[in-house]
Amino acid sequence: MENGKPEIEIQHYNYLDGLRGVAALLVLFVHMPQIVDLFNGGGFGFGAHGVQLFYILSALTLFLSSSQRFASEDKASLKFFIRRFFRIAPLFYIAVILSWLSWGGVDYRLPIQGITINNIISHFLFLFGFNKYWINSVVGVEWSVFCEVFFYLSLPLLFKYIKDKKTAIKLAVISMFISFIFKYFIQYYFPNDSLLYEWSSLFILSNYFYFIFGVILYFLFKDNKYYNNKTLTIGWIFFIISIGIILIVKPAHFGALLSSIPLALLVFLMKYDFPLAYIFNNKITRFIGKISYSMYLVHYMALGLFAKLIIDPNLIFFNQNIFMRVFGVFSALLFVVIASRISYEIIEKPGINFGRNLIKKISANKQAI
Repeated sequence: MENGKPEIEIQHYNYLDGLRGVAALLVLFVHMPQIVDLFNGGGFGFGAHGVQLFYILSALTLFLSSSQRFASEDKASLKFFIRRFFRIAPLFYIAVILSWLSWGGVDYRLPIQGITINNIISHFLFLFGFNKYWINSVVGVEWSVFCEVFFYLSLPLLFKYIKDKKTAIKLAVISMFISFIFKYFIQYYFPNDSLLYEWSSLFILSNYFYFIFGVILYFLFKDNKYYNNKTLTIGWIFFIISIGIILIVKPAHFGALLSSIPLALLVFLMKYDFPLAYIFNNKITRFIGKISYSMYLVHYMALGLFAKLIIDPNLIFFNQNIFMRVFGVFSALLFVVIASRISYEIIEKPGINFGRNLIKKISANKQAI
């Protein structure tokens, strides 16, 4: 209770969990070829766009859940940041420490001395993304957490000023323009610094518009006039064709942007049941979606540990027999899922509950006053 009002109950959308599971699997299959050569050295490049799907889902989910809270809660911004901090920080901090201890983080991005104390401190302060050497140097996937955090910082302002679909679209266009100018500036003035250009692609200015796609979807979700059988049928056809073209053509320029459009369309289509939706929203994807943040942060370490536990990795993972390689993929996937579930139960979930209890205490103290 807050000021005599019942606590706000936020509606849970199962299909969003399913899509988080899809995003987590996409990212996992990008890194899987490091130990399992399922694609004969070809990899699964499209899986990298799972991060963009995470961004879209993150913004949409936060607008769905927090719009009610910002409209009615006292100290809404403070409580929002408390929820977000204890949602991501405890597991992130532990992932940073374990990664540091397990492999030292010596990475092609780092100077010869490897990880420094300043690097670790910057990770704990979520400032590591401002350094081209540190942005992805410890956990291996932390660059997206940096982007998430800085999107969180902007969210109260978005709630205050983005009130409709048109304003959100304008912000998306502006954000895409800033992304293009930012990367063009880096490439033009520092043409020989490939590491700096990679950093510019990972930095928040190059990724902010993906979050705004999620905000646009929020306003589309509120207006059911866009949903009918004709729209859904055309939408699914366009989604299938566009994904097929991207997988075949593999566009070198604006690939991430072009791929994010069908991904955003997929999120839009999943609101209502459709035969194809079951592929993305089922018990397996929903289960993985529930532990997706843990899977995202621990899968690198889990894959490395799994490879060390195998007596002869070449026998399974790089065997010419496709069935052996498929067996290797499913074995590694199962190992990662188990590790992710453990981290979710003992680290992530308690952190979330601690944040909730802290918010309850803040509300209770205010009532007592």
